[in-house]
Amino acid sequence: MTVEGDCGQRQFPQKYKLNNAHIYSPQNNIKKSSDILGFLPGLPVSVRVVGVERSLSHRFNPLLYTVLVSHGDFEWAIRRRYHHFRDLHLALRMYRTTEAIRAAPR
Repeated sequence: MTVEGDCGQRQFPQKYKLNNAHIYSPQNNIKKSSDILGFLPGLPVSVRVVGVERSLSHRFNPLLYTVLVSHGDFEWAIRRRYHHFRDLHLALRMYRTTEAIRAAPR
């Protein structure tokens, strides 16, 4: 499969055929969270902080972080403030606790 974009053409293995129908399809038949295909199997996800900017217009959250996330041949540059990472951390802790309670023997 060949994808054209700002960086030119890239080749992806045929076994990882993803299209808009897969990404935007209704998720009505999903029974548990492990049924969702969110990542390409067998490929690592790496996350790096590549920049920090100080903003004078945000008094309580002045730092804006630029994070580079890569997975396979895909890369995303994401810009977020500290409180976004704190909220994500709290949500992941809550999810982990919920899953541990759900998996506990009764």
